[in-house]
Amino acid sequence: MNNGNSKSTGPVQTPRQRCWLAIRNNKDAFNINQIANLSKMKYESAREFVACLNKAKIVEVIHETPIHHENCVVKQKIYRLVKDIGYTAPQVS
Repeated sequence: MNNGNSKSTGPVQTPRQRCWLAIRNNKDAFNINQIANLSKMKYESAREFVACLNKAKIVEVIHETPIHHENCVVKQKIYRLVKDIGYTAPQVS
C-alpha cells in the first residue's frame, strides 16, 4: 500500500549495470575513477569490471598518462567502448 510518501525510482540496478551504463554514456573516452564516481561504485570494483571488459575486448585502452606519486609512478588509463552489446551489462569475469 502506497501512503504517498515514497518515490518510485524504477528498478534497482546492480553496481555492474550502473557501471556499464556510465561506460556507454561516455563511450568515446573514460577512466576508471570517472566511471566509479558516476556509477556510485567502489573504485576497485569498477577497476575489476573494466579489466574484465578489456580482456573480453569490449573496451580498449586508448591513452596512458604517467601519474607521479611520492614513491612510484602509476599510469592512468583512458578507455573507450569498442563493442556496445546493448543495455544489459555483459557477464564477464
